Amino acid sequence: MIKEMVNNLSMTRFNQVRAIANSTVANFGPGFDVFGLCLNIGHDKVIIKQIKEKDISIEIEGHGSEKISTIPDKNTSGLVAKHILNDFNINTGLSIKIIKGIRPGSGLGSSAASAAATSVALNSLLCLGLSKFDIIKYAMYGEIAAAGAEHADNV
Repeated sequence: MIKEMVNNLSMTRFNQVRAIANSTVANFGPGFDVFGLCLNIGHDKVIIKQIKEKDISIEIEGHGSEKISTIPDKNTSGLVAKHILNDFNINTGLSIKIIKGIRPGSGLGSSAASAAATSVALNSLLCLGLSKFDIIKYAMYGEIAAAGAEHADNV
């Protein structure tokens, strides 16, 4: 999933970027916590804009949005954004809109989809030139909000 998103992006400066990440299944067979499979039965869409205020604002709509925190430290997209801004010493604010097409708790990688889409979108928006490995690494940080630890099976 991330490979296709990265290949479709150019390193052109944008004011706003949108990324979409499909649902996934993981934890199957001998590949527990390692193997993941992308599905075409729902997706999350993330739209990110740079803003003048030096904070991260999060808006969520769609499936199960009322159950998801908009506090950056408790949100998968918010944690990805915080890590990227801190690691690259970027002093900008971000407006993140998450449109949930994957219901949280469905077992279809809802939190990972938002984290992966945010990592890809910020790579493009901020012209970071991240490798695919680094995009995955930042998406894994987002999983801390949902699962309490970094992991990449659904990412």
